[in-house]
Amino acid sequence: MEIPVENTTETFIHDTTPAFQFSPLQQWEIAFIYAFSCTFNPQQEIAPSYHKLPDFTPEELELEIQKQDSDLIRNIICASLGNLLNRKNPIESFKISLSQVVTDKMKAFEIDLEANPLAKSEFHLLNTDVKLFILRSLIEWQLQDSLAVKSILDYYKNSNQNQPNPVRAIPIGIDSKKRNYWQFGGE
Repeated sequence: MEIPVENTTETFIHDTTPAFQFSPLQQWEIAFIYAFSCTFNPQQEIAPSYHKLPDFTPEELELEIQKQDSDLIRNIICASLGNLLNRKNPIESFKISLSQVVTDKMKAFEIDLEANPLAKSEFHLLNTDVKLFILRSLIEWQLQDSLAVKSILDYYKNSNQNQPNPVRAIPIGIDSKKRNYWQFGGE
């Protein structure tokens, strides 16, 4: 006698799937944020004024950015703003600072937004696409404006050429279609 069995796999997969699905075009943004953290966090000895981003995995970042309230995202933003604004002390609350930075970068045409989304809404209430875009932009702005990040880059630029350079990314492989493959964080 055959006993009918419900397809519980479908239900299980559906229930564990996050509400937001990252597109392949967004996957690189998660990797970019993670790579920055893995590359620059260990270099704090070189630049003591560098504010370390919290430790996280790409999977944790994907999950946390979808939440309305996330300590991880808050800590990434606060550390990034501290670096970007060249502060000696870490930033404790980012609401005003983040909105002002986005406004300033819009005026300088360094971010492609028609209006500052933080002028009408708090960061945690923004949709996931916009939050990820702003986080990735914060990382890029640190690379161009942070004195601590610049001092780390200069240290390795001016150091002995025979010494390994941990801030220089080198692909771990290239496939037959000339696509580069990267590894960050030793995982």
